[in-house]
Amino acid sequence: MSSRTALIPDQLRWSAEHVPDELAFVVDGVGSITHAQWHATSSRLAHGLIEAGVQPGDRVALVLRPEDGLAFVQTYTAIHKAGGVAVPVNIRMSPAFIEGVLKHCEPSVTVVGESLSQLTAGVSWESLLTDDDTDIQVERDSDDLAEILYTSGTT
Repeated sequence: MSSRTALIPDQLRWSAEHVPDELAFVVDGVGSITHAQWHATSSRLAHGLIEAGVQPGDRVALVLRPEDGLAFVQTYTAIHKAGGVAVPVNIRMSPAFIEGVLKHCEPSVTVVGESLSQLTAGVSWESLLTDDDTDIQVERDSDDLAEILYTSGTT
């Protein structure tokens, strides 16, 4: 890789190598993942995103419930590994707001939680999983967009 600012996946690579079996993320009442599991699954998802047509700089919307936190962190990291731009969507907003966000950001892929398919069309994170967990990082420049956040206008 060329000289650039470290990315979130770079930090995950380091922890997967140095502390692979330590807990990395826990969602109360749902489960947990280690650094090695997070790294492997996010790589599988990154390959799936690329197979789904995600190109560097493409927006990938995340429409997931708080209970889908494990899927969120793994998919969010995968988006960065695939060179995409993460667009987390606040599901507590009105359906019209969510529709407006998705229309405005024009995602190439929308990842939708199983129980949220009534909000918008998209693919499940599980459907993006491939068998290929080899490490991947699509090259990005330090000034490339990484994430787009939409707010309700209040702080």
